[in-house]
Amino acid sequence: MRILIAEDSQTQAVDLRRRLEAMGHEVVVTADGLQAWNQLRNRPERLVILDWMMPIMNGLDLCRKIRAEIKATYIYVILLTAKTHRHERLQGLSAGADDFLAKPIDHCELDIALKTAQRIIAAQEALVARARELERANQDLVRLAEHDELTGLLNQRGFQESLATALRQAKDDHLPLSLIRFELDHPERLSERLSLMALQDLHVKVANLLRGESRDCDIPARLSQHGFALILPGLTLDWALPVADNLRGSLAELVGAGCRVSASFGVATLSREGSSAQLLKACESVVELARTEGGDRVVHLEVAAEDAALA
Repeated sequence: MRILIAEDSQTQAVDLRRRLEAMGHEVVVTADGLQAWNQLRNRPERLVILDWMMPIMNGLDLCRKIRAEIKATYIYVILLTAKTHRHERLQGLSAGADDFLAKPIDHCELDIALKTAQRIIAAQEALVARARELERANQDLVRLAEHDELTGLLNQRGFQESLATALRQAKDDHLPLSLIRFELDHPERLSERLSLMALQDLHVKVANLLRGESRDCDIPARLSQHGFALILPGLTLDWALPVADNLRGSLAELVGAGCRVSASFGVATLSREGSSAQLLKACESVVELARTEGGDRVVHLEVAAEDAALA
């Protein structure tokens, strides 16, 4: 273990360093509390041994500073002191010290203090590692809750949250926001002609196609078994329509067991004030219009704050 010593007595510092190195530890020696603090700011050691009485900054003040300012890593502090009164030790504990060694240092007491410190540090590191594992597991659960298991795209929940966030950002930046929503045509026919595995493979291909047509800032999602969406931040209707047309053309090139693949597309744009619910409702209405007109087409709508008209 790497141990930092802060001791203004060169004789005692050398003696302590030799003892620690004989035990197999790597040792860094500083002559006062300020030097030790500068060292710890650059590299927080897990174990420090501080002389209570030092010039410039004493061990007690350094201990308080460590506890107040170094939060990312817990530093185990042993105070070296000739003070033996209980109230003085209580003062050290209140400053954040973990243990005490009386001067002159007894070799056996030093060994006991170090073994205790190592056990506590190891236990604390295990707790930190466990907390990180739990945090990663929690992040995985959040990701699973917001993503479609088959395609890896955002699911309905993740889409709704992302759409609301994108809309807030668009309003803050005074930019338009467009949404493409599409449903695969003739879902019953697809289900009849394709096996479950082939149908799932088709949905994965559609998802990959959607990713391929997306910019880095765009947000693709799968909203239902045959329904997909693409959030297009910053794009006006004139720019969003070619994206939808490209998707429609690319879908026609997907072949699944002899089935021609097409979809009914809706494109809606908020160029003024409006809500995510308004944008989504407008997009769904033009998807339905595209479907009733026979599918395999793109219908679009520009949404105003209080009024909307088919374009």
